[in-house]
Amino acid sequence: MKAIKRGGVRFKNSTLDYGLIARLLHWCSVTLLLSVLYLAGQIELEGEVIQRLVLVDQHSLMGLGLLALMLLRFSWRQVNVNPVKSYSLHPLQKMAAITLHRGIYALIIVQCLLGVYLWICSPGDLSAAVIAHDVMNDLVYIILLIHISAALYHQVFGVVSSKP
Repeated sequence: MKAIKRGGVRFKNSTLDYGLIARLLHWCSVTLLLSVLYLAGQIELEGEVIQRLVLVDQHSLMGLGLLALMLLRFSWRQVNVNPVKSYSLHPLQKMAAITLHRGIYALIIVQCLLGVYLWICSPGDLSAAVIAHDVMNDLVYIILLIHISAALYHQVFGVVSSKP
């Protein structure tokens, strides 16, 4: 699959690195995820019931947007080459990187779906779903911390390089 290049900009991934579309989808989803997490924190801090409901609606709508964006990212990733496979990493590091990315996609998509379920369900006993949503939220923080740490490690120590 040949990478599309227009005016010096490569839109699709190559075997060496990520293309413009993958990078834009990545940073848009990061921005949206941070916004969703920020609103979740604001919901916890808000004391007034009406304002909490407004924040829950905003959080939920942004979560829907994040779900759509993550599904788009997942679809885009399926039709593009994965540059990680050509990096000069130990095979276990490659496997860990690919597994971590798959875990991030799965966790965030399931978290968003669970949030949608909580948002549209009529009031009732949703305590198990709320607990699951909260636990998954903690997992999101953990997996993102691992991802950011690994990315920084590879950027600082330069161990991610493509084969010539």
